[in-house]
Amino acid sequence: MSTRVYLLEARSLLSAGLRATLKELPEITLAGRTDAPERAVPEMARLRVDVVVADEALGWKTLGALLPEMIRLPGRPRVLVVASMGASDGPRHAAEAGAAGYLAATSSAE
Repeated sequence: MSTRVYLLEARSLLSAGLRATLKELPEITLAGRTDAPERAVPEMARLRVDVVVADEALGWKTLGALLPEMIRLPGRPRVLVVASMGASDGPRHAAEAGAAGYLAATSSAE
């Protein structure tokens, strides 16, 4: 059984790179993606995702409101926040909002 991943994206270039990387991993299924935060939670619930990769560029006001809803969805998906710049307060914001992790976009696929 594969891990079902959902991308909550803000930047098309970062998202394209993530999609390309995920396609190379046979144990991962890209279940869905959106750049519209207002559609994200209902769609994630319908798709029953295991992991959400959320772009920090959506802003902490948006992510702070969505993260608690995401982690309470059926199946309790894990949320990973991805940052292109790795803001110094990003990991703290992610942890306070309930994210399972925080990753700089410059990290390798391994």
